Amino acid sequence: MSASWKTVRVFISSTFRDVQAERDHLERFVFPRLREELLKHRIHLIDVDLRWGVTSDQDALGLAEDCFLGARLLLNDRTGQTRTTDPKRIELAKQVLARALKLAPESEAYRKLAAELGRAS
Repeated sequence: MSASWKTVRVFISSTFRDVQAERDHLERFVFPRLREELLKHRIHLIDVDLRWGVTSDQDALGLAEDCFLGARLLLNDRTGQTRTTDPKRIELAKQVLARALKLAPESEAYRKLAAELGRAS
């Protein structure tokens, strides 16, 4: 087993009110237990619930970057990979990216990806 730690981010995003109970269950029961199990394997779990507010500029920048990375993962937007054409994944990526732009509107990389997704619609 590797001596270094890894980080896994789980993004939760939904505009639907009917999944409130499920999100709360994940936050209160599932993620704490999963976090405990992953620690045994030197994996740090970060759950990012996009309902949450942000308390400082530094937190906003960190959350914006997490959202941007999450959008890119949803799109399979990595060097050497083919970007997804799945409309559901693209729409979810747009929602996550919108949150990143709201938190850090000055980011050229975020605006560029948003423009690309706008053309893909």
